[in-house]
Amino acid sequence: MKKFIALLLATLLLISTAALASDKYDLDNFGYRTVKTRGRGNLVFQSKPGGSFMSEYSFSNGDRIYVNLDWEEDGYAIAYKNGDYGYVDASYIDWGSGSRGSDDVHDLGNFVYRTVRTGGKGALVFQRTPRGTFMNDHRFYDGDEIFVNQDYREEGYALAYENGSYGYVDARYIDWDDDDDDDDDDDVHDLDNFEYRYVDIDNGGALVFQRTPRGEFMYKYKFYDGDRIFVNVDYREGGYALAYKNGVYGYVDAGYIDW
Repeated sequence: MKKFIALLLATLLLISTAALASDKYDLDNFGYRTVKTRGRGNLVFQSKPGGSFMSEYSFSNGDRIYVNLDWEEDGYAIAYKNGDYGYVDASYIDWGSGSRGSDDVHDLGNFVYRTVRTGGKGALVFQRTPRGTFMNDHRFYDGDEIFVNQDYREEGYALAYENGSYGYVDARYIDWDDDDDDDDDDDVHDLDNFEYRYVDIDNGGALVFQRTPRGEFMYKYKFYDGDRIFVNVDYREGGYALAYKNGVYGYVDAGYIDW
């Protein structure tokens, strides 16, 4: 009987621990908060409390960070970005701002694709805040599509999203009336129409995202022979297919995909 009770208690403990771990990663418990490093460098994801840094996930003072509002361990919070979780020093987060879940400003349900219209005046580049520092990894040229909150403006800036990051862009350089073909556009970008296929390129090269068919290459997104690629199986334009990775859409030569 004592062995049974001990086994039962151990089982209950394991279930409780699993439930807590599940809560830790449950995005329903996450909300946006503001980073407050106050000139002390950046807040960077760590693999565990006090563990190695994940330098690709770095946040500056004033950035928004998506964190679990109900969990803390040894002074660390757990945050999420771009499919990855990481631990961050909880003392550098302003816990008094925002609400659980995606607020209206960051709710991607309020975002739509619109066309950039710079008129040859260079690139439209993400900024961390309205009139703030530029995020040069996120730049858009005349004719590019950009994913923006259609209901939000601040000081003449719109809020846009790419590849897990939000950024402010000058709203004057976006064609807000570009919605005549919304239904068709939704079908093109509707991920329900996308499936995984294999890249079939036997010349040793790479299949690279392009901003438009035959347009500028996006070298961050390249695929080699045998790689899997997530593509719209119902759409072609000028011999190009539309693919998706990590929050970004790009055109690829359909001739190098094993359909």
